[in-house]
Order: sequence, then structure tokens, then C-alpha cells
Amino acid sequence: MVTSGDDRVPVVDLAVLRRPLRDCDADLRARALERLAAACTTCGTFYLENHGVPEDVLRRATTQFDAFFDLPLEERMEIVARPGEGSGYEPLDMQRELNDSFSCALGADEFPHLTELPKQGPIRWPRRPAGFEDMVRQTMGALHRLGVDVMSSLALSVGLPADHFDAIVGPRQAGSIRARRYPPRAAHERRVGTNAHVDGLPLAFIVQNDVTGLQTEIPGSGWTPIEPRPGTIVCQLGSLFARWTNDRYVPNRHRVVNNHANRERRSIIYWFPIHPETVIACLPTCCGPDDPPRYAPISFTRYLGEWMQSFAREAQNA
Repeated sequence: MVTSGDDRVPVVDLAVLRRPLRDCDADLRARALERLAAACTTCGTFYLENHGVPEDVLRRATTQFDAFFDLPLEERMEIVARPGEGSGYEPLDMQRELNDSFSCALGADEFPHLTELPKQGPIRWPRRPAGFEDMVRQTMGALHRLGVDVMSSLALSVGLPADHFDAIVGPRQAGSIRARRYPPRAAHERRVGTNAHVDGLPLAFIVQNDVTGLQTEIPGSGWTPIEPRPGTIVCQLGSLFARWTNDRYVPNRHRVVNNHANRERRSIIYWFPIHPETVIACLPTCCGPDDPPRYAPISFTRYLGEWMQSFAREAQNA
């Protein structure tokens, strides 16, 4: 069942939360935090307005990713992702999800002693468009800064200091970015562009074009479209927040279905990292004598391995 989008997926004004406390109206801040917490306890997704990511950065990213996808297939295939690599082009595969993509992962290879971490391999950059690598790194840096702001806001929303997560935030040049293209539905009836899943990293940011396709699962309401909203970035919680908040915050289960008959859906997704040597444990404000932690502490590398196994099983059953 798919319901229509509505205010069950709220808009959070990040400007209020990014502003120093001394410069912020206390009531406005409290309402913004309440709205953020409400989103996190229902569907784990929300729109961010006044997010601070420069419009020219997003415009450049959209333009250059569009130019990459418009290249001849044989040129895109020059950087096809190889097994075990975390970057490159993944072509449309009619036996799997209905999209093709460019992906790039940075940072994991900086920790060779953590053998459980997936190895990324060499980064494969296209020859065109000019400045593509610089664009990707600039975009990832801007979205990483957004992630720091959102993590601070989420800490405040559960009664912790704004800097609580600072010590475990991953390096600035880290994380993963993926640009996806979903073909029109006309030639591919009833095909899912991205199968339903929950992300493993703490946050995902999504920049969408104006073609609807992203859907979130709201308990009791079925699949709800995350309609494109100009000037906003979609933020989704990953399964780490269930562990951190003792299931108070709901990790976002989502999928993509392009129902437009003759237009492509295009999007850019950035997964915000944490330091790979982090130990994941329940936050002190989310447990107590009457509500003990439901998850034992776990190293991030072990957690990620378990999540990847679960993700693979879910993909096989889709």
C-alpha cells in the first residue's frame, strides 16, 4: 500500500538548531527539537531546510552527475566498478534493481589495521566531465559538514550536549556518495528502482530531482512518498540510531519506485560516516533502571559486518 505524502514527514528548520544558543529564541529551538524528535520516533526521516549546503555546490553536483550519465555507455563502462571495489560505475542490470549509478567511498582504506572493514580499492574517476573528481570531493565535504550539524541536533534532541558525537565523527574526507539514475516506468512496469532496506551508517542525505520515487515506510500507514521539495535535503536515520536510543528512534526503511511514465528520476545520496574504531552503546539518556539497554555494546566493525549480512539476505529475498 502506498499512501500520499503529508506532514507525517516533517520539515526541520536547521537554521534554528545551527545557531549558537545565545543567539537563538529558546521557544523556537525547543519546537524545532520537538519536531526533529517526532520525526525520529515515527518514520526516521525528515526534510532539512536552511541546511547550510551552498546552492552552487548542489547545482554543480547535479549538473556534473547529469553530464556523466549522459555520456555514451561505452565511456561510462571505462570506469565500471569491479568486484570488491567501492567506487565506479554500476550499469543497469535488468535482473536486479532498476537503476544505474556512480559511487565513490572515501576513508576506509586509512585504517588498514581494521581488517573487518570493507576495502574500497582504487577510486575510478571518469575522463569527463572536466572537474568531476573535484566536484565529488567538494560535495562530500559540504554534506559531511551538514552531517556534523545534524548529529549535534540529534544529540540535543535526546537531552545530550550538542558536542556529544564530535569524538566519533568520521574524518572530513570520508563517507560514501552515490548518484543514481532510475529509468521511466513506461518500459519497466512494476519494477522497483531500489529495494526496501534500512541503511547501516548513521545518516543518509538525499538530493532529489523533481521526479517522485523515494518512499518511506511509516508503521500503520504503509509506504509514503517523500515528495521532492525545492530547497530541502532529505535526511534518513540508519539502524545505528536504534542501538544508540534503545529503539526510541526508528531507523528509516525506504525504497525507490519511479512511477513516472516518461521521465528519469535522478538523485544523489551521501552516507555520513563515524570513526570505524567506535564502540556502539546505548546513550546514557536513553536507558535507565526501568529501561535497560536492549543491545549489548558492539564495535562498529562487527556491527557493520552484521548489517551487511542482513542487507544481503534482504536483497536476495526482495
